[in-house]
Amino acid sequence: MLNCFGFWQRTHAALRLTSQKRSIYPYRQSTNGFPQKINSSVQAFVLLVVDQYSRVNELLEFVNAKENIVDCYAITGEYDYQLRLYARDITELESILLELKGKKCVSKSHTIFVLMEHKHMLGPFTT
Repeated sequence: MLNCFGFWQRTHAALRLTSQKRSIYPYRQSTNGFPQKINSSVQAFVLLVVDQYSRVNELLEFVNAKENIVDCYAITGEYDYQLRLYARDITELESILLELKGKKCVSKSHTIFVLMEHKHMLGPFTT
């Protein structure tokens, strides 16, 4: 005997999967119930480990030449540098990351994507 509820669940799940495969852009619900495309820019932090300090100038020249990289900090802890960068999309971010990983002084990297910014301001002692 066919269970109508089970059939509906399987069909509904298949329709959800089909619609998810069709949608390649992230959407959010607007107040009127219609989805709107989210801004596609990507912000990420990249943590780097440098193992050849004799070649670190090559990395810093690359960082200064790339306008996508807006901040670069020498940090303490497991990683040596923290970069903040923006990209138009994941493909552009990937190309920047591949260039970074191609530097001979970089032995390890870790990328953190920003989902939402809650607070951003300059420090109290900046001039």
